[in-house]
Amino acid sequence: MTRQQSAIIKGVAILLMLLFHLNHITGIQGLNNIVAINLKNACHPINYFLIVSGYGLYYSYQQNRLTWMYLFKRTMRLYLAYWLVLLILVFGIISTLHPGLYPMSYDKIILNLLGWRWDYCLYTWFLLPYVFMSLSAKWVFRVIDKLGNLTSLIITMILYLGMSYLT
Repeated sequence: MTRQQSAIIKGVAILLMLLFHLNHITGIQGLNNIVAINLKNACHPINYFLIVSGYGLYYSYQQNRLTWMYLFKRTMRLYLAYWLVLLILVFGIISTLHPGLYPMSYDKIILNLLGWRWDYCLYTWFLLPYVFMSLSAKWVFRVIDKLGNLTSLIITMILYLGMSYLT
Protein backbone atom coordinates (compact mmCIF):
# COMPACT_ATOMS: atom_id res chain seq x y z
CA MET A 1 0.00 0.00 0.00
CA THR A 2 1.36 3.41 -0.95
CA ARG A 3 1.10 6.62 1.05
CA GLN A 4 -1.46 7.90 -1.44
CA GLN A 5 -3.63 4.79 -0.99
CA SER A 6 -3.45 5.05 2.80
CA ALA A 7 -4.36 8.76 2.56
CA ILE A 8 -7.41 7.82 0.48
CA ILE A 9 -8.49 5.22 3.05
CA LYS A 10 -8.03 7.77 5.85
CA GLY A 11 -10.06 10.30 3.86
CA VAL A 12 -12.94 7.82 3.48
CA ALA A 13 -12.75 7.09 7.21
CA ILE A 14 -12.90 10.81 8.01
CA LEU A 15 -15.96 11.23 5.78
CA LEU A 16 -17.67 8.25 7.43
CA MET A 17 -16.82 9.61 10.86
CA LEU A 18 -18.25 13.01 9.97
CA LEU A 19 -21.40 11.37 8.61
CA PHE A 20 -21.95 9.36 11.78
CA HIS A 21 -21.12 12.11 14.26
CA LEU A 22 -23.02 14.84 12.44
CA ASN A 23 -25.97 12.48 12.06
CA HIS A 24 -25.86 11.80 15.81
CA ILE A 25 -25.45 15.47 16.76
CA THR A 26 -28.17 16.83 14.46
CA GLY A 27 -30.60 13.96 15.10
CA ILE A 28 -31.51 13.56 11.44
CA GLN A 29 -34.49 11.23 11.20
CA GLY A 30 -35.72 8.94 8.44
CA LEU A 31 -33.93 7.07 5.67
CA ASN A 32 -30.62 8.92 6.08
CA ASN A 33 -30.52 7.90 9.76
CA ILE A 34 -31.21 4.24 8.94
CA VAL A 35 -28.54 4.17 6.21
CA ALA A 36 -25.97 5.85 8.48
CA ILE A 37 -26.64 3.45 11.36
CA ASN A 38 -26.35 0.40 9.09
CA LEU A 39 -23.12 1.74 7.54
CA LYS A 40 -21.72 2.43 11.00
CA ASN A 41 -22.40 -1.13 12.10
CA ALA A 42 -20.77 -2.49 8.96
CA CYS A 43 -17.54 -0.51 9.10
CA HIS A 44 -16.27 1.46 12.06
CA PRO A 45 -14.15 4.43 10.91
CA ILE A 46 -11.75 4.09 13.85
CA ASN A 47 -10.86 0.60 12.61
CA TYR A 48 -9.70 2.10 9.31
CA PHE A 49 -7.30 4.37 11.15
CA LEU A 50 -6.03 1.55 13.36
CA ILE A 51 -5.43 -0.80 10.42
CA VAL A 52 -3.75 1.82 8.22
CA SER A 53 -1.66 3.09 11.15
CA GLY A 54 -0.68 -0.44 12.12
CA TYR A 55 0.30 -1.17 8.53
CA GLY A 56 2.42 1.98 8.40
CA LEU A 57 4.06 1.21 11.73
CA TYR A 58 4.88 -2.33 10.63
CA TYR A 59 6.31 -1.05 7.35
CA SER A 60 8.52 1.35 9.33
CA TYR A 61 9.49 -1.51 11.65
CA GLN A 62 10.57 -3.66 8.69
CA GLN A 63 12.66 -0.77 7.35
CA ASN A 64 14.34 -0.35 10.80
CA ARG A 65 12.94 3.19 11.07
CA LEU A 66 10.71 2.51 14.07
CA THR A 67 12.90 4.17 16.69
CA TRP A 68 11.73 5.52 20.03
CA MET A 69 12.35 9.06 18.77
CA TYR A 70 10.17 8.40 15.71
CA LEU A 71 7.38 7.05 17.94
CA PHE A 72 7.71 10.00 20.33
CA LYS A 73 7.54 12.55 17.49
CA ARG A 74 4.55 10.75 15.99
CA THR A 75 2.76 10.79 19.36
CA MET A 76 3.57 14.47 19.92
CA ARG A 77 2.18 15.41 16.47
CA LEU A 78 -1.06 13.67 17.40
CA TYR A 79 -1.22 15.39 20.79
CA LEU A 80 -0.45 18.81 19.29
CA ALA A 81 -3.34 18.44 16.83
CA TYR A 82 -5.60 17.24 19.66
CA TRP A 83 -4.57 20.13 21.93
CA LEU A 84 -5.17 22.65 19.15
CA VAL A 85 -8.70 21.34 18.52
CA LEU A 86 -9.40 21.18 22.26
CA LEU A 87 -8.11 24.71 22.77
CA ILE A 88 -10.19 26.16 19.95
CA LEU A 89 -13.40 24.25 20.62
CA VAL A 90 -13.57 23.79 24.37
CA PHE A 91 -11.53 26.62 25.80
CA GLY A 92 -12.40 29.06 23.03
CA ILE A 93 -15.75 28.70 21.31
CA ILE A 94 -17.77 26.55 23.73
CA SER A 95 -16.51 28.28 26.89
CA THR A 96 -17.44 31.63 25.35
CA LEU A 97 -20.89 30.56 24.15
CA HIS A 98 -21.75 28.42 27.19
CA PRO A 99 -19.72 29.56 30.22
CA GLY A 100 -19.67 27.03 33.01
CA LEU A 101 -20.59 24.09 30.75
CA TYR A 102 -17.24 22.40 31.35
CA PRO A 103 -15.72 22.27 34.84
CA MET A 104 -12.28 23.82 34.69
CA SER A 105 -10.52 22.23 37.67
CA TYR A 106 -6.80 21.60 37.27
CA ASP A 107 -7.10 17.81 37.47
CA LYS A 108 -9.86 17.67 34.81
CA ILE A 109 -7.90 19.94 32.48
CA ILE A 110 -4.68 17.94 32.84
CA LEU A 111 -6.39 14.54 32.52
CA ASN A 112 -8.29 15.71 29.43
CA LEU A 113 -5.14 17.16 27.88
CA LEU A 114 -3.38 13.82 28.39
CA GLY A 115 -6.32 11.85 27.02
CA TRP A 116 -6.87 9.93 30.27
CA ARG A 117 -10.37 11.40 30.43
CA TRP A 118 -12.66 12.74 27.76
CA ASP A 119 -15.03 14.98 29.70
CA TYR A 120 -14.60 17.84 27.26
CA CYS A 121 -15.00 15.83 24.05
CA LEU A 122 -16.48 12.33 24.16
CA TYR A 123 -15.29 11.59 20.65
CA THR A 124 -11.66 11.46 21.80
CA TRP A 125 -12.07 8.24 23.78
CA PHE A 126 -9.69 6.50 21.39
CA LEU A 127 -6.74 8.86 21.97
CA LEU A 128 -5.09 7.13 24.92
CA PRO A 129 -5.47 3.54 23.60
CA TYR A 130 -4.09 4.73 20.25
CA VAL A 131 -1.09 6.38 21.92
CA PHE A 132 -0.37 3.22 23.92
CA MET A 133 -0.69 1.13 20.75
CA SER A 134 1.68 3.41 18.86
CA LEU A 135 4.29 3.59 21.61
CA SER A 136 4.25 -0.18 22.16
CA ALA A 137 4.32 -1.06 18.45
CA LYS A 138 8.03 -1.84 18.30
CA TRP A 139 7.76 -4.24 21.23
CA VAL A 140 4.60 -5.88 19.86
CA PHE A 141 6.18 -6.43 16.43
CA ARG A 142 9.24 -8.02 18.04
CA VAL A 143 7.01 -10.41 20.02
CA ILE A 144 5.02 -11.30 16.89
CA ASP A 145 8.26 -12.00 14.99
CA LYS A 146 9.41 -14.34 17.78
CA LEU A 147 6.08 -16.16 18.25
CA GLY A 148 5.03 -16.38 14.62
CA ASN A 149 1.80 -15.27 12.99
CA LEU A 150 -0.45 -18.20 13.95
CA THR A 151 0.51 -18.21 17.63
CA SER A 152 0.15 -14.41 17.76
CA LEU A 153 -3.27 -14.63 16.13
CA ILE A 154 -4.49 -17.23 18.64
CA ILE A 155 -3.19 -15.25 21.62
CA THR A 156 -4.74 -12.06 20.22
CA MET A 157 -8.12 -13.76 19.76
CA ILE A 158 -8.04 -15.08 23.34
CA LEU A 159 -7.11 -11.63 24.68
CA TYR A 160 -9.81 -10.03 22.52
CA LEU A 161 -12.50 -12.44 23.73
CA GLY A 162 -11.40 -12.00 27.34
CA MET A 163 -11.43 -8.21 27.11
CA SER A 164 -14.81 -8.27 25.32
CA TYR A 165 -16.22 -10.37 28.14
CA LEU A 166 -14.78 -8.04 30.80
CA THR A 167 -16.04 -4.88 29.15
